[in-house]
Amino acid sequence: MVVYAVRIIRKIYKLIFGYQDKVLLISHAVVPGSMGDQAMLDAAANYLKKEGFNLSILYGHKEREVDIRLSGASKIFVLPKSFVNRAKYVHALISSDEAMITGADVIDGIYHGSSIWIDFLQLASDIGVKVRVLGFSFSSYPVKKAVEQLKDCSNIQFMSRDINSLRRFESYTEQKAKLVADVAFLLEPELSTEEAVNIQDFILKKKQEDAVVAGVNVSGHVFSKLDESALTAFIKTLNFWLEMDEKHCIILVPHDVRDEIGDLELLRKIYAALERRFSDRVKLLEFPTAWNVKALAGNFDFAISARMHFTIACMGMGVPALSLVYQDKFEGLEEHFKLDNTTIEPTVVANPEVFQEEIISFQEKSFALKNKIKNILPSVIELSKQNFR
Repeated sequence: MVVYAVRIIRKIYKLIFGYQDKVLLISHAVVPGSMGDQAMLDAAANYLKKEGFNLSILYGHKEREVDIRLSGASKIFVLPKSFVNRAKYVHALISSDEAMITGADVIDGIYHGSSIWIDFLQLASDIGVKVRVLGFSFSSYPVKKAVEQLKDCSNIQFMSRDINSLRRFESYTEQKAKLVADVAFLLEPELSTEEAVNIQDFILKKKQEDAVVAGVNVSGHVFSKLDESALTAFIKTLNFWLEMDEKHCIILVPHDVRDEIGDLELLRKIYAALERRFSDRVKLLEFPTAWNVKALAGNFDFAISARMHFTIACMGMGVPALSLVYQDKFEGLEEHFKLDNTTIEPTVVANPEVFQEEIISFQEKSFALKNKIKNILPSVIELSKQNFR
């Protein structure tokens, strides 16, 4: 009854004010600090703005707001509960022509037990708002409650960011999905901080000396599942690579600065261990943003990555990344670029001899991989734009 009443109110609103290309963009982020979340939201918001849409951004809570490079968009918070927040929330539903959520890896319920935004999206659909879930991954082991919610959805467009996720999603939920690429491929790179500019200058100077520059990311999420000795082994491997050639340089890049599962604490330990001997060849980015990371990534010869969106940042600049896979979503990213053997199991890092061989082999084929990635990248970017078409 309430849904029917709101639907009528919305119809009256549209009769009076008409359709104004208003989009309600929903951030799935629970805790800010992920450069992946930032990349997706910034890319989606700025793409929609450039396409001429009137944009509002919905966050779960003021504390969940993600910093993006966009001015003029109104911000709406579901929590804390207040008359003003509720009024904005209802008005956003009634006035929007379309609602979109950055799907990422949350709709299968793996991270939050159930798909927390699905009921909201279905409500929006029920009152006549066009709804779409932007590029998402879907696990081989989705949470049962999330699957049940998704099965009950109607009139929602689902955009899967890789073919494997699409197949799993359609099999589990009996819903249809459209194949796209991650919306973060649309992120515009920018050097916006003095720290990032200084690291860029360092890289360019080293490049003039024919240096080989590797971008290195580790994930607190990945290493929390490994033995404590894995970090020591990882450092040993990086030491080995730096010792191989005095022209080898490393840029340590966090792509998540959240507490507990973030990357920065681990990278600081790695930096402290490496800079004792290689202070002139190792740098650590302490204050990352998604756009700074992507801009810097364009200077790497290759990368080692434990975060999918760091891999996307690199590949989005034509740079190959050897990825430590922690979920079954990296393989779909490989398929977009028709690549193979660019992923390894995280447990490999615990064996320095094997990991060293993997890095040397990857470095040797990195030039060929660069050319292949750059040739295919325009079609992947076009596939990313399909999130909005």
